[in-house]
Amino acid sequence: MSTIVGSMQSFWHGMTLHLWQTTLALAVVIVLAWLLRNAPAKLHSCLWSAGLLKFFLPLPLLAPLTGRLLGQFGRVEAIAGVEAVRTAWQVVWIVAEPWSQKQAAVIAPTGTRSTSYLVLTILWLVASVALGLIWWSRSRHRGDLLPAGVVGADLLSKVAETAKQVGLPPERVFLTDSRVMPCVVGLRRATLVLPRRAAEQLDLSELRAIFAHETAHMRRWDVARAVLQRAAVLIFFFYPPLWLVLRRLNRSAELACDELVLASEIPAETYAAALAKTLRLGLFPHHLPALSGGGSSFVSERLERIRQPGRTIGMFRHKIAVVAGFFTIAALSVLPLAKVDVATANTPVSPAGTKSITPAPSAAQDPVRIRESEEMQEPEVIHKVDPAYPDEARRAGLQGEVVVEVIIDEKGLVEEAKVVKAIEDAPMLGEAAVKAIRQWEFAPAKVDGSATKVISTITVRFRLH
Repeated sequence: MSTIVGSMQSFWHGMTLHLWQTTLALAVVIVLAWLLRNAPAKLHSCLWSAGLLKFFLPLPLLAPLTGRLLGQFGRVEAIAGVEAVRTAWQVVWIVAEPWSQKQAAVIAPTGTRSTSYLVLTILWLVASVALGLIWWSRSRHRGDLLPAGVVGADLLSKVAETAKQVGLPPERVFLTDSRVMPCVVGLRRATLVLPRRAAEQLDLSELRAIFAHETAHMRRWDVARAVLQRAAVLIFFFYPPLWLVLRRLNRSAELACDELVLASEIPAETYAAALAKTLRLGLFPHHLPALSGGGSSFVSERLERIRQPGRTIGMFRHKIAVVAGFFTIAALSVLPLAKVDVATANTPVSPAGTKSITPAPSAAQDPVRIRESEEMQEPEVIHKVDPAYPDEARRAGLQGEVVVEVIIDEKGLVEEAKVVKAIEDAPMLGEAAVKAIRQWEFAPAKVDGSATKVISTITVRFRLH
Protein backbone atom coordinates (compact mmCIF):
# COMPACT_ATOMS: atom_id res chain seq x y z
CA MET A 1 0.00 0.00 0.00
CA SER A 2 2.82 2.38 0.87
CA THR A 3 4.32 1.83 -2.58
CA ILE A 4 1.03 2.76 -4.25
CA VAL A 5 0.62 5.90 -2.16
CA GLY A 6 4.24 6.81 -2.79
CA SER A 7 3.60 6.50 -6.53
CA MET A 8 0.60 8.79 -6.15
CA GLN A 9 2.73 11.34 -4.35
CA SER A 10 5.34 11.17 -7.11
CA PHE A 11 2.62 11.53 -9.76
CA TRP A 12 1.07 14.63 -8.20
CA HIS A 13 4.46 16.21 -7.62
CA GLY A 14 5.26 15.66 -11.28
CA MET A 15 1.83 16.97 -12.28
CA THR A 16 2.34 20.12 -10.20
CA LEU A 17 5.78 20.74 -11.68
CA HIS A 18 4.52 20.15 -15.23
CA LEU A 19 1.58 22.54 -14.82
CA TRP A 20 3.87 25.19 -13.33
CA GLN A 21 6.14 24.98 -16.37
CA THR A 22 3.07 24.99 -18.62
CA THR A 23 1.88 28.16 -16.89
CA LEU A 24 5.22 29.84 -17.65
CA ALA A 25 4.94 28.85 -21.31
CA LEU A 26 1.33 30.02 -21.56
CA ALA A 27 2.25 33.38 -20.02
CA VAL A 28 4.66 33.90 -22.92
CA VAL A 29 2.02 32.72 -25.41
CA ILE A 30 -0.52 35.20 -24.03
CA VAL A 31 1.93 38.09 -24.39
CA LEU A 32 2.79 37.05 -27.94
CA ALA A 33 -0.91 36.67 -28.80
CA TRP A 34 -1.43 40.27 -27.71
CA LEU A 35 1.42 41.36 -29.98
CA LEU A 36 -0.27 39.41 -32.80
CA ARG A 37 -3.66 41.07 -32.31
CA ASN A 38 -3.55 42.52 -35.83
CA ALA A 39 -2.03 39.43 -37.43
CA PRO A 40 -3.90 36.85 -39.54
CA ALA A 41 -5.87 34.33 -37.51
CA LYS A 42 -3.82 31.42 -38.85
CA LEU A 43 -0.81 32.74 -36.90
CA HIS A 44 -2.94 32.98 -33.75
CA SER A 45 -4.03 29.41 -34.37
CA CYS A 46 -0.40 28.25 -34.64
CA LEU A 47 0.50 30.04 -31.43
CA TRP A 48 -2.37 28.61 -29.38
CA SER A 49 -1.73 25.17 -30.90
CA ALA A 50 1.79 25.41 -29.46
CA GLY A 51 0.23 26.22 -26.10
CA LEU A 52 -1.97 23.13 -26.35
CA LEU A 53 1.02 21.02 -27.36
CA LYS A 54 2.85 21.99 -24.16
CA PHE A 55 0.32 20.01 -22.11
CA PHE A 56 1.63 16.84 -23.77
CA LEU A 57 5.34 17.68 -23.44
CA PRO A 58 6.31 17.27 -19.78
CA LEU A 59 9.87 18.44 -19.17
CA PRO A 60 10.58 15.95 -16.34
CA LEU A 61 10.06 13.07 -18.79
CA LEU A 62 11.56 14.47 -21.99
CA ALA A 63 14.58 16.41 -20.72
CA PRO A 64 16.54 13.29 -19.61
CA LEU A 65 16.13 11.79 -23.09
CA THR A 66 17.39 14.86 -24.93
CA GLY A 67 20.09 15.33 -22.29
CA ARG A 68 21.54 11.89 -23.02
CA LEU A 69 21.34 12.54 -26.77
CA LEU A 70 23.17 15.86 -26.54
CA GLY A 71 25.64 14.45 -24.03
CA GLN A 72 26.82 11.92 -26.60
CA PHE A 73 28.10 14.77 -28.75
CA GLY A 74 29.69 16.68 -25.89
CA ARG A 75 27.46 19.71 -26.39
CA VAL A 76 26.24 19.83 -22.82
CA GLU A 77 29.75 19.88 -21.44
CA ALA A 78 30.61 22.74 -23.81
CA ILE A 79 27.66 24.76 -22.56
CA ALA A 80 28.49 24.01 -18.93
CA GLY A 81 32.04 25.22 -19.49
CA VAL A 82 30.92 28.78 -20.30
CA GLU A 83 30.38 30.51 -16.98
CA ALA A 84 27.98 33.21 -18.26
CA VAL A 85 25.82 30.73 -20.13
CA ARG A 86 25.86 28.34 -17.20
CA THR A 87 24.76 31.04 -14.76
CA ALA A 88 21.93 32.21 -17.02
CA TRP A 89 20.84 28.63 -17.57
CA GLN A 90 20.73 27.98 -13.83
CA VAL A 91 18.56 31.06 -13.30
CA VAL A 92 16.11 29.77 -15.90
CA TRP A 93 16.15 26.37 -14.26
CA ILE A 94 15.44 27.80 -10.80
CA VAL A 95 12.34 29.53 -12.19
CA ALA A 96 11.25 26.48 -14.18
CA GLU A 97 11.71 24.05 -11.28
CA PRO A 98 11.37 25.93 -7.97
CA TRP A 99 11.07 22.78 -5.86
CA SER A 100 14.21 21.03 -4.69
CA GLN A 101 14.89 17.56 -5.97
CA LYS A 102 15.16 16.33 -2.41
CA GLN A 103 11.50 17.17 -1.96
CA ALA A 104 10.81 15.45 -5.24
CA ALA A 105 12.12 12.14 -3.99
CA VAL A 106 9.40 9.56 -3.60
CA ILE A 107 8.71 9.13 0.10
CA ALA A 108 5.65 7.12 0.99
CA PRO A 109 3.48 9.44 3.12
CA THR A 110 1.54 8.22 6.08
CA GLY A 111 -1.53 9.19 8.05
CA THR A 112 -3.52 12.18 6.79
CA ARG A 113 -1.21 12.84 3.84
CA SER A 114 -1.60 9.26 2.68
CA THR A 115 -5.40 9.57 2.72
CA SER A 116 -5.24 12.93 0.94
CA TYR A 117 -3.22 11.57 -1.98
CA LEU A 118 -5.51 8.56 -2.26
CA VAL A 119 -8.70 10.64 -2.26
CA LEU A 120 -7.26 13.15 -4.71
CA THR A 121 -6.26 10.42 -7.15
CA ILE A 122 -9.64 8.68 -6.93
CA LEU A 123 -11.55 11.94 -7.54
CA TRP A 124 -9.37 12.75 -10.52
CA LEU A 125 -9.85 9.31 -12.06
CA VAL A 126 -13.62 9.31 -11.48
CA ALA A 127 -14.06 12.75 -13.08
CA SER A 128 -11.87 11.85 -16.05
CA VAL A 129 -13.66 8.56 -16.71
CA ALA A 130 -17.06 10.26 -16.34
CA LEU A 131 -16.17 12.87 -18.94
CA GLY A 132 -14.94 10.19 -21.31
CA LEU A 133 -18.12 8.13 -20.93
CA ILE A 134 -20.33 11.17 -21.51
CA TRP A 135 -18.54 12.06 -24.73
CA TRP A 136 -18.54 8.46 -25.92
CA SER A 137 -22.26 8.09 -25.18
CA ARG A 138 -23.13 11.24 -27.06
CA SER A 139 -21.00 10.25 -30.03
CA ARG A 140 -22.94 6.97 -30.25
CA HIS A 141 -26.33 8.67 -30.47
CA ARG A 142 -26.47 9.91 -34.02
CA GLY A 143 -30.16 9.27 -34.61
CA ASP A 144 -30.78 12.94 -35.42
CA LEU A 145 -28.37 12.80 -38.38
CA LEU A 146 -30.04 11.95 -41.67
CA PRO A 147 -28.11 10.96 -44.81
CA ALA A 148 -28.61 13.49 -47.58
CA GLY A 149 -30.04 10.72 -49.75
CA VAL A 150 -33.23 10.34 -47.70
CA VAL A 151 -34.37 13.95 -48.07
CA GLY A 152 -36.37 15.42 -50.96
CA ALA A 153 -34.92 15.30 -54.45
CA ASP A 154 -34.65 19.08 -54.80
CA LEU A 155 -32.80 19.52 -51.53
CA LEU A 156 -30.61 16.50 -52.34
CA SER A 157 -29.65 18.05 -55.68
CA LYS A 158 -28.91 21.40 -54.04
CA VAL A 159 -26.65 19.85 -51.39
CA ALA A 160 -24.86 17.55 -53.87
CA GLU A 161 -24.18 20.38 -56.32
CA THR A 162 -22.81 22.62 -53.56
CA ALA A 163 -20.63 19.82 -52.19
CA LYS A 164 -19.09 19.21 -55.62
CA GLN A 165 -18.28 22.92 -56.00
CA VAL A 166 -16.03 22.79 -52.92
CA GLY A 167 -14.60 19.34 -53.70
CA LEU A 168 -16.52 17.47 -50.99
CA PRO A 169 -18.11 14.07 -51.80
CA PRO A 170 -21.91 14.37 -51.35
CA GLU A 171 -22.00 11.17 -49.27
CA ARG A 172 -19.96 12.93 -46.60
CA VAL A 173 -22.72 15.45 -45.97
CA PHE A 174 -25.38 14.72 -43.34
CA LEU A 175 -28.52 16.75 -42.73
CA THR A 176 -30.16 17.04 -39.34
CA ASP A 177 -33.49 18.32 -38.10
CA SER A 178 -31.86 19.65 -34.94
CA ARG A 179 -31.17 23.36 -34.51
CA VAL A 180 -27.40 23.01 -34.66
CA MET A 181 -24.68 25.11 -36.24
CA PRO A 182 -22.96 23.62 -39.30
CA CYS A 183 -19.97 21.61 -38.07
CA VAL A 184 -17.50 18.84 -38.84
CA VAL A 185 -17.51 15.52 -36.98
CA GLY A 186 -15.45 12.34 -37.27
CA LEU A 187 -11.70 11.74 -37.26
CA ARG A 188 -11.17 8.85 -39.67
CA ARG A 189 -13.86 10.08 -42.05
CA ALA A 190 -14.67 13.73 -41.50
CA THR A 191 -18.35 14.50 -42.14
CA LEU A 192 -20.17 17.78 -42.57
CA VAL A 193 -23.28 18.09 -40.38
CA LEU A 194 -25.71 20.64 -41.80
CA PRO A 195 -29.10 21.67 -40.33
CA ARG A 196 -31.94 21.00 -42.78
CA ARG A 197 -33.42 24.46 -42.29
CA ALA A 198 -30.09 26.09 -43.24
CA ALA A 199 -29.90 23.99 -46.40
CA GLU A 200 -33.44 25.03 -47.30
CA GLN A 201 -33.17 28.77 -46.60
CA LEU A 202 -29.67 29.53 -47.93
CA ASP A 203 -29.28 30.01 -51.67
CA LEU A 204 -26.58 28.18 -53.62
CA SER A 205 -23.91 30.87 -53.28
CA GLU A 206 -24.50 31.23 -49.54
CA LEU A 207 -24.56 27.47 -49.02
CA ARG A 208 -21.30 27.20 -50.94
CA ALA A 209 -19.71 29.72 -48.55
CA ILE A 210 -20.77 27.61 -45.54
CA PHE A 211 -19.45 24.45 -47.18
CA ALA A 212 -16.16 26.20 -48.00
CA HIS A 213 -15.75 27.14 -44.34
CA GLU A 214 -16.32 23.60 -43.08
CA THR A 215 -14.05 22.00 -45.68
CA ALA A 216 -11.37 24.49 -44.58
CA HIS A 217 -11.58 22.84 -41.16
CA MET A 218 -10.98 19.49 -42.83
CA ARG A 219 -7.95 20.73 -44.78
CA ARG A 220 -6.43 22.27 -41.64
CA TRP A 221 -6.80 18.98 -39.73
CA ASP A 222 -8.77 20.81 -37.08
CA VAL A 223 -10.63 17.61 -36.29
CA ALA A 224 -7.40 15.94 -35.18
CA ARG A 225 -6.57 18.98 -33.09
CA ALA A 226 -9.98 18.72 -31.45
CA VAL A 227 -9.11 15.16 -30.40
CA LEU A 228 -6.01 16.52 -28.64
CA GLN A 229 -8.21 19.13 -26.99
CA ARG A 230 -10.48 16.47 -25.55
CA ALA A 231 -7.52 14.41 -24.41
CA ALA A 232 -6.18 17.49 -22.62
CA VAL A 233 -9.55 18.02 -20.93
CA LEU A 234 -9.67 14.40 -19.73
CA ILE A 235 -6.29 14.82 -18.01
CA PHE A 236 -6.15 18.50 -17.01
CA PHE A 237 -9.82 19.46 -16.63
CA PHE A 238 -9.06 20.95 -13.18
CA TYR A 239 -6.49 23.42 -14.56
CA PRO A 240 -8.22 26.77 -15.38
CA PRO A 241 -5.70 28.08 -17.99
CA LEU A 242 -6.53 25.04 -20.15
CA TRP A 243 -10.02 26.40 -20.76
CA LEU A 244 -8.56 29.73 -21.88
CA VAL A 245 -6.33 27.90 -24.36
CA LEU A 246 -9.23 25.87 -25.75
CA ARG A 247 -11.45 28.92 -26.12
CA ARG A 248 -8.77 30.93 -27.92
CA LEU A 249 -7.82 27.96 -30.07
CA ASN A 250 -11.39 27.37 -31.26
CA ARG A 251 -11.93 31.06 -31.98
CA SER A 252 -8.70 31.38 -33.94
CA ALA A 253 -9.55 28.22 -35.91
CA GLU A 254 -12.93 29.67 -36.93
CA LEU A 255 -11.39 32.99 -37.94
CA ALA A 256 -8.62 31.22 -39.89
CA CYS A 257 -11.24 29.29 -41.84
CA ASP A 258 -13.10 32.54 -42.54
CA GLU A 259 -9.90 33.92 -44.03
CA LEU A 260 -9.57 30.85 -46.25
CA VAL A 261 -13.14 31.28 -47.46
CA LEU A 262 -12.48 34.88 -48.47
CA ALA A 263 -9.21 33.81 -50.14
CA SER A 264 -11.21 31.38 -52.32
CA GLU A 265 -12.81 34.36 -54.08
CA ILE A 266 -16.18 33.99 -52.39
CA PRO A 267 -17.50 37.56 -52.03
CA ALA A 268 -17.39 38.90 -48.49
CA GLU A 269 -21.00 40.09 -48.82
CA THR A 270 -22.20 36.60 -49.73
CA TYR A 271 -20.33 34.97 -46.87
CA ALA A 272 -21.53 37.58 -44.38
CA ALA A 273 -25.12 37.07 -45.54
CA ALA A 274 -24.80 33.30 -45.07
CA LEU A 275 -23.51 33.72 -41.49
CA ALA A 276 -26.23 36.26 -40.70
CA LYS A 277 -28.94 33.88 -41.88
CA THR A 278 -27.59 31.01 -39.77
CA LEU A 279 -27.56 33.40 -36.81
CA ARG A 280 -31.22 34.35 -37.34
CA LEU A 281 -32.15 30.66 -37.43
CA GLY A 282 -31.27 30.46 -33.71
CA LEU A 283 -28.80 27.60 -34.16
CA PHE A 284 -26.57 26.36 -31.34
CA PRO A 285 -23.35 24.30 -31.21
CA HIS A 286 -23.85 20.57 -31.72
CA HIS A 287 -22.91 18.17 -28.91
CA LEU A 288 -20.92 15.95 -31.29
CA PRO A 289 -18.61 18.22 -33.20
CA ALA A 290 -14.92 18.43 -33.26
CA LEU A 291 -15.53 22.04 -34.17
CA SER A 292 -18.54 24.32 -34.37
CA GLY A 293 -19.27 27.84 -35.44
CA GLY A 294 -19.65 29.23 -31.91
CA GLY A 295 -22.34 31.37 -30.29
CA SER A 296 -24.11 34.46 -31.58
CA SER A 297 -21.69 36.96 -30.03
CA PHE A 298 -18.76 35.32 -31.75
CA VAL A 299 -20.65 35.24 -35.05
CA SER A 300 -21.06 39.01 -34.72
CA GLU A 301 -17.29 39.36 -34.28
CA ARG A 302 -16.72 37.23 -37.34
CA LEU A 303 -19.08 39.40 -39.37
CA GLU A 304 -17.07 42.48 -38.44
CA ARG A 305 -13.82 40.88 -39.59
CA ILE A 306 -15.41 39.65 -42.83
CA ARG A 307 -16.57 43.18 -43.66
CA GLN A 308 -12.98 44.42 -43.19
CA PRO A 309 -10.84 41.84 -45.03
CA GLY A 310 -7.79 44.14 -45.01
CA ARG A 311 -7.90 44.54 -41.25
CA THR A 312 -5.36 41.78 -40.58
CA ILE A 313 -2.11 41.82 -42.53
CA GLY A 314 0.67 39.34 -41.94
CA MET A 315 4.08 40.88 -41.26
CA PHE A 316 7.54 39.48 -40.65
CA ARG A 317 7.43 40.44 -36.97
CA HIS A 318 4.27 38.37 -36.58
CA LYS A 319 6.08 35.28 -37.81
CA ILE A 320 8.98 36.01 -35.46
CA ALA A 321 6.50 36.10 -32.56
CA VAL A 322 5.10 32.70 -33.51
CA VAL A 323 8.62 31.23 -33.77
CA ALA A 324 9.39 32.67 -30.33
CA GLY A 325 6.30 30.94 -28.96
CA PHE A 326 7.37 27.56 -30.33
CA PHE A 327 10.91 28.07 -29.03
CA THR A 328 9.53 28.79 -25.55
CA ILE A 329 7.50 25.58 -25.66
CA ALA A 330 10.61 23.64 -26.74
CA ALA A 331 12.75 25.23 -24.02
CA LEU A 332 10.28 24.21 -21.32
CA SER A 333 9.70 20.77 -22.79
CA VAL A 334 12.83 19.11 -24.13
CA LEU A 335 15.98 21.14 -23.41
CA PRO A 336 18.16 19.35 -20.83
CA LEU A 337 18.45 22.23 -18.39
CA ALA A 338 19.40 19.87 -15.59
CA LYS A 339 22.49 18.76 -17.47
CA VAL A 340 24.19 22.11 -16.98
CA ASP A 341 23.13 22.38 -13.35
CA VAL A 342 26.64 22.24 -11.87
CA ALA A 343 27.04 20.38 -8.61
CA THR A 344 27.81 22.32 -5.48
CA ALA A 345 31.21 20.70 -5.17
CA ASN A 346 32.75 22.10 -2.00
CA THR A 347 36.33 21.05 -2.61
CA PRO A 348 39.09 22.57 -0.47
CA VAL A 349 41.64 24.81 -2.15
CA SER A 350 44.33 22.51 -0.82
CA PRO A 351 43.64 18.88 -1.70
CA ALA A 352 44.91 17.87 1.70
CA GLY A 353 42.26 19.85 3.51
CA THR A 354 43.25 20.25 7.17
CA LYS A 355 46.13 17.84 6.86
CA SER A 356 49.77 18.60 6.28
CA ILE A 357 52.08 16.64 4.03
CA THR A 358 54.84 14.27 4.99
CA PRO A 359 58.12 15.21 3.32
CA ALA A 360 59.52 12.73 0.90
CA PRO A 361 63.13 11.81 0.31
CA SER A 362 64.49 13.73 -2.65
CA ALA A 363 65.23 10.53 -4.51
CA ALA A 364 61.92 8.85 -3.80
CA GLN A 365 60.31 7.16 -6.78
CA ASP A 366 57.00 6.33 -5.12
CA PRO A 367 54.42 8.96 -4.16
CA VAL A 368 54.38 10.14 -0.56
CA ARG A 369 51.14 10.03 1.37
CA ILE A 370 49.98 13.18 3.11
CA ARG A 371 50.24 12.85 6.88
CA GLU A 372 49.88 15.00 9.90
CA SER A 373 53.24 15.91 11.50
CA GLU A 374 55.78 16.72 8.84
CA GLU A 375 56.23 19.99 7.03
CA MET A 376 56.37 20.50 3.29
CA GLN A 377 55.01 22.90 0.71
CA GLU A 378 51.56 21.61 -0.13
CA PRO A 379 50.34 21.35 -3.70
CA GLU A 380 48.03 24.21 -4.65
CA VAL A 381 45.20 24.08 -7.14
CA ILE A 382 45.85 26.34 -10.12
CA HIS A 383 43.08 24.98 -12.37
CA LYS A 384 39.91 23.39 -11.07
CA VAL A 385 37.01 21.88 -13.06
CA ASP A 386 33.67 21.65 -11.28
CA PRO A 387 32.01 18.25 -11.58
CA ALA A 388 28.73 18.22 -13.52
CA TYR A 389 25.80 16.97 -11.45
CA PRO A 390 24.54 13.80 -13.19
CA ASP A 391 20.94 14.25 -14.27
CA GLU A 392 19.97 10.79 -13.01
CA ALA A 393 21.26 11.55 -9.51
CA ARG A 394 19.78 15.04 -9.41
CA ARG A 395 16.32 13.84 -10.34
CA ALA A 396 16.51 11.03 -7.82
CA GLY A 397 17.46 13.51 -5.09
CA LEU A 398 20.84 11.87 -4.42
CA GLN A 399 23.48 13.98 -2.68
CA GLY A 400 26.35 13.63 -0.21
CA GLU A 401 30.15 13.50 -0.03
CA VAL A 402 32.52 11.68 -2.33
CA VAL A 403 36.17 11.22 -1.28
CA VAL A 404 38.64 10.78 -4.12
CA GLU A 405 42.23 9.65 -3.63
CA VAL A 406 44.61 11.23 -6.13
CA ILE A 407 48.25 10.91 -7.06
CA ILE A 408 49.74 14.27 -8.03
CA ASP A 409 53.01 13.95 -9.94
CA GLU A 410 56.05 16.20 -9.91
CA LYS A 411 54.53 18.39 -12.66
CA GLY A 412 51.34 19.02 -10.68
CA LEU A 413 49.20 16.80 -12.91
CA VAL A 414 46.76 14.18 -11.64
CA GLU A 415 48.33 10.88 -12.46
CA GLU A 416 45.63 8.69 -10.91
CA ALA A 417 42.27 9.27 -9.26
CA LYS A 418 39.95 6.77 -7.60
CA VAL A 419 36.96 6.89 -5.28
CA VAL A 420 37.71 5.73 -1.74
CA LYS A 421 34.41 6.81 -0.22
CA ALA A 422 31.29 6.72 -2.37
CA ILE A 423 27.65 7.67 -1.84
CA GLU A 424 25.34 4.70 -1.45
CA ASP A 425 23.27 3.98 -4.58
CA ALA A 426 24.97 6.88 -6.41
CA PRO A 427 28.07 5.56 -8.21
CA MET A 428 27.48 8.16 -10.93
CA LEU A 429 28.42 10.92 -8.48
CA GLY A 430 31.78 9.29 -7.84
CA GLU A 431 32.36 8.95 -11.58
CA ALA A 432 31.50 12.63 -12.09
CA ALA A 433 33.92 13.67 -9.34
CA VAL A 434 36.77 11.55 -10.74
CA LYS A 435 36.16 12.81 -14.27
CA ALA A 436 36.41 16.43 -13.12
CA ILE A 437 39.39 15.97 -10.78
CA ARG A 438 41.44 14.25 -13.49
CA GLN A 439 41.41 17.64 -15.28
CA TRP A 440 42.76 19.57 -12.28
CA GLU A 441 46.25 21.10 -12.32
CA PHE A 442 48.39 21.91 -9.28
CA ALA A 443 51.50 23.74 -8.28
CA PRO A 444 53.38 20.56 -7.24
CA ALA A 445 54.24 19.70 -3.64
CA LYS A 446 57.86 20.47 -2.76
CA VAL A 447 60.38 19.30 -0.17
CA ASP A 448 63.51 21.39 0.21
CA GLY A 449 62.58 23.14 -3.04
CA SER A 450 62.25 19.91 -5.04
CA ALA A 451 58.95 18.80 -6.59
CA THR A 452 57.58 15.64 -5.04
CA LYS A 453 54.94 13.17 -6.10
CA VAL A 454 52.28 12.84 -3.39
CA ILE A 455 49.08 10.98 -2.59
CA SER A 456 46.22 13.06 -1.27
CA THR A 457 42.45 12.97 -0.91
CA ILE A 458 39.88 15.44 -2.20
CA THR A 459 36.36 15.66 -0.78
CA VAL A 460 33.59 16.67 -3.17
CA ARG A 461 30.27 17.60 -1.59
CA PHE A 462 27.28 17.25 -3.92
CA ARG A 463 24.38 19.42 -2.77
CA LEU A 464 20.99 20.05 -4.39
CA HIS A 465 19.46 23.50 -4.13
